[in-house]
Parts: sequence; structure tokens; C-alpha cells
Amino acid sequence: MLPARFLSPLWVLVVPILVMLGCERPQSKAKPEPVTVVVSAPVQREVADYIDLTGRTDAVKSVDLRARVSGYLDKINFKDGEEVKLNQLLFEIDRRPYEVRLKIAQASVANLEARVARAKADMDRAAQLFPKQAISKAEYDQFVAALAEATAGLQGAQAQVEQANLDLGFTEITAPIAGKIGRRQIDAGNLVTADSTLLANVVTMDPIYVYFNVDEHTMLEIQKFLREAKFALKSDNQAEILVGLANEEGYPHRGMVDFVNNRVDPSTGTIRVRATLDNPIVANDRRIFSPGLFVRVRVPIGLPHKALLVTDRALSTDQGQKVLYLVNAKNEVEQTDVTVGLVQDGLRVIEQGLKPDDRVIINGIQRVRPGVAVDPKEGQMRGEAGQPGGKAPDAKPLVPAEPASK
Repeated sequence: MLPARFLSPLWVLVVPILVMLGCERPQSKAKPEPVTVVVSAPVQREVADYIDLTGRTDAVKSVDLRARVSGYLDKINFKDGEEVKLNQLLFEIDRRPYEVRLKIAQASVANLEARVARAKADMDRAAQLFPKQAISKAEYDQFVAALAEATAGLQGAQAQVEQANLDLGFTEITAPIAGKIGRRQIDAGNLVTADSTLLANVVTMDPIYVYFNVDEHTMLEIQKFLREAKFALKSDNQAEILVGLANEEGYPHRGMVDFVNNRVDPSTGTIRVRATLDNPIVANDRRIFSPGLFVRVRVPIGLPHKALLVTDRALSTDQGQKVLYLVNAKNEVEQTDVTVGLVQDGLRVIEQGLKPDDRVIINGIQRVRPGVAVDPKEGQMRGEAGQPGGKAPDAKPLVPAEPASK
């Protein structure tokens, strides 16, 4: 033991500390404030399933312009890249040599017409003399043959006149179709060779084709829908598609599938499909589509049906399973597993696990967990486009198609 002289100062220090510790009382824990979250009911809408593909536009008709006669190019009567009308005069070849050939052929016809007239007169006289035995049978046959020979020669000369007229007309090259012409491939003054020299190319602009490839699995699904009469068909059994350009929001243009190839390409596992779109002049004498453009294609599959949709921001993942956080009647957070579908106008279709009257947390899910009390504030479901309901401002809604008749 320590001597008493050492214990006295020690007690002076220890006793006040023990008294202070003994006077402290246990404090109750403060209840945390509820987390503020934004909730919204799911959007209820009629939707249709679809597949998104890529495609290319192409002209319905394309014609390479070539001359049908040879000669020197005299005139060009169009501007490169302009739209031309049917039978509009585009190129003119020097017509003077063909005018001369026509006159020669016409002169040959006139000569042979005179021969035919003389042979016919001789034949008429011989027909009167032969019954009187004034001429022999051999002489009579010579008059008959002369008339037939002159007549045949006249017919040949008349055919040459027709050919000369055709060649003269072919010196003017007109537009065989209405559409847009490309740049000239030859300038005036150059020699044009018949059926060889390329002058220009003309393509039609309205309507226009869209070609796209459908994979084998999707094609089989579409055929299944067709057999079950669940595909979105028009009254004439044509499937409707939606089309959007690379710089457009949504799919504002509509077309009709008019051709499906007769075989699947074994090298790619896809089948070629074609649709037709209207392409009128919209503003400043301009059209929306041109041949060769990249386009986005949306093919609706199945008939429209009612569905619940939420924004993708409300979805979370728990061990690979998509989940939503809901707020119950006690303002407590609940977690529900859901099955998600396609995106419709910026909102995600929820196929299973959600009810129309559920309150879905759309903002603040990072600060909540199941069982936690929250302070819910009502909000509005917004999609990727930033508009209420997720609809893009310029996108046209999909009009439900009539089911195919069995």
C-alpha cells in the first residue's frame, strides 16, 4: 500500500470524476427525420410491342439515260440535280445528219412510187391484151412480176423512211420518268455513241422505298403472329411500319410493307423486307427523303394492349433482378420485383409486379431501403424525352391497326 501522504492528493482528483460520471443520465436516441422522396402512379396507356431496325431508302425507279443514236451532243436543257417532269427534253444531239438521211429515204420512196405506178399501168394494159392473145403468157407474167417487185421495193423504202424518222426523233433525249436527275456525265460538243455513252441518271422521288433486314428469329415470331391473327395489319393485309431519320425525334413517318424476299440469306440469317413511304414536297420545293439515306425503322408486332409504364429512373437492380421501390399506406418503403418490357415514348413497360394504384418512387431511390419511413411528395412520371408521359413533342402516336380477318 501507498503511504497516506500519497493517497490524499489522489482521492482529491478521483472523487470529483466519479461524482460526475455517476450524475450522468442515459439520453434517448433522436428519431431520424423521414427522407423526402417524389412518388407517382404508373402511367396507364394502350401500347403495342415492336422491334427497332435500321434501313436504307432507295428509289422506286432508276433509269440511266443513254442515246439511241450516235452523234455530237448539241444542247443540255437541265440543271444538275433538279427535278424533271415526264417527257421533259433533256439532251439534244446534232440532228442535221439525220434530217439528210430522212430526205434521202423520202426521195427513194418517191422514186419507187413512180415505178409502182408505171408497173401498174403496164399490168393494166397486159390484162386487156392477154385475153385477146395479143401477148404471150410469158410476157404477161413479166408484167405481173414487175408490179410485185416495184411494190415490194416501195414498202422497203417506206420502212427506211420510218427508221429515219425514228433516228431523227432519237436525237432528242427526254425524261422517261418524272423524278430527280443527277449530274451530267458528258458536256455539249462531245461525241455520243449509241447505246453506250452514259448521259445522266434519273430516279423517282415520290413514293420512295425503305429496305431493311429482319433476323430469322423475329421473322418466325412475326409469322406466328400472322397465323394467330395478332399482327398489326391494315384492311388490305399490309403491315404498317414507322420510320425516323437520323436527326429526328421518334418515328414521325409511316409506310406500308409491300415486299418480303422469298428466302433467308444463309450468310447473315436475315430476310430482306421493303416498305413504301410517301415523299411529297413539304417546304421550299424540298422533299424529306432522298435515295440512300440511313433511317430508323420501327415494326409494330401484335395488337395494341393496355400496359403500365414507369420512367427508367425509377428502376433499380437487386442481384440481377429489376425492382421498383413503392410507398405503402403507412408511408413506408416496399420493394417489388418487376418484369420489364420495351420502351414506349421514353417510358418503360412493366409487364409484371406492378398495380395501377401503386405509388412508385421516381426521385430519391438512392436514399431509401425497404422498411424506411419517407415523406412522399406527388410528382409526374416523365420519360426520356422530358415530357409528361414520356412522349416526344413531335412524335406521332401509333394508330391501332385493324386485326387481320381470319
